[in-house]
Amino acid sequence: MTFIYVLRFCTEQKLTLLQFTLLFSKLHFKDYENYKKVNSFNDKFITKNLVEDLIDKGFIVSEANGQYSLSEKTLQIFVSKEEAMEQFLEAYPLVSFESRLTVDELAAHYINNIEYSRKEHQQVMKDLAYAIEINYELKNVETFIIEKKWLNLRIKRLYNGNVRKEQ
Repeated sequence: MTFIYVLRFCTEQKLTLLQFTLLFSKLHFKDYENYKKVNSFNDKFITKNLVEDLIDKGFIVSEANGQYSLSEKTLQIFVSKEEAMEQFLEAYPLVSFESRLTVDELAAHYINNIEYSRKEHQQVMKDLAYAIEINYELKNVETFIIEKKWLNLRIKRLYNGNVRKEQ
């Protein structure tokens, strides 16, 4: 995720960088204990007002036990690495898994390439479906992810001679 993306997101949503860090950390660390270990600074820097602001803006919801969870609004903006990679690998026509990288390493590349964006992930899935539809030769999953091959497919999908309407 680029710093420019984070700044743009924070500006558009009227969030502070600390609030974004809190949201991103909660997305990244599903297990609350690991989240607390990695983000112990949150107790010192994330004030009650910042948390209440996130609740008021609909990014998190307060739970009865004093903790909070990500709201549906937040989950519509961001996709987790695990969810994105699971969907990607289900759709990718793998004959065999040929990669120098592990699935977790590929997932890290993929999620960074799409910047945790659910919208971008959905576009990649459309690009992948289009590739299958036109019998595009999809060979190496590692190359597809690292080199963002879906961008070439997207150009073909959207601008194949004429501008095609999105489905």
